[in-house]
Amino acid sequence: MKVDTLLVVAGPRACGKTRFIASCRRDTALQQQAPELARFFGRAPKSIRMTQVEKHRGKTYEHAILHLDIYTPFEYAPILPGAELKAWMTVGRFAGNKAVAMIESARELYAVTLDVPREVTLRRWLDRKSQDGRRQVATNLVRILSDAADDDLLYRHLYGVWNRFIGALRPRQHWRITETANGYVIADPASRSNRPAGAMR
Repeated sequence: MKVDTLLVVAGPRACGKTRFIASCRRDTALQQQAPELARFFGRAPKSIRMTQVEKHRGKTYEHAILHLDIYTPFEYAPILPGAELKAWMTVGRFAGNKAVAMIESARELYAVTLDVPREVTLRRWLDRKSQDGRRQVATNLVRILSDAADDDLLYRHLYGVWNRFIGALRPRQHWRITETANGYVIADPASRSNRPAGAMR
């Protein structure tokens, strides 16, 4: 799969990436808050999940949105204590994932990072598990999402690996977006100053 202009929407599993993408597609306020970001949702007809990348093998797209779960590259990590798991989760291992490798080949790269509190992601993940009825759970993911006692160390490290990876690729713009009770707050990619986006829901 080759993409000319790629937008990556990234965040931990169950943090709300699908919710954010759906909000951007229907919310006209995004045109005013971040017009360049808004244009992607008109150009790319749908987002492609990491697990679907192989289905698009050999295809070429002018514009695409990649729905990136930043935990997936570590899905099959050995079951390790917290400190050892943190050391195991490196930028090199992250970059080795096939779907992640596709990011490096894009001619123009843009990125969105959804910065969602760990407890919100945990709640959404538990809700998803209760709905899909799966009994098996990923032990390392449980540890990362439940790690409240150590100041969210593993959860923040997961973000840190992603930020180092995407920072090294120097995307044309990187929007950092925080979800609040009133909508989304977009950090300006140039000034890094926060602009409220309360109308984005």
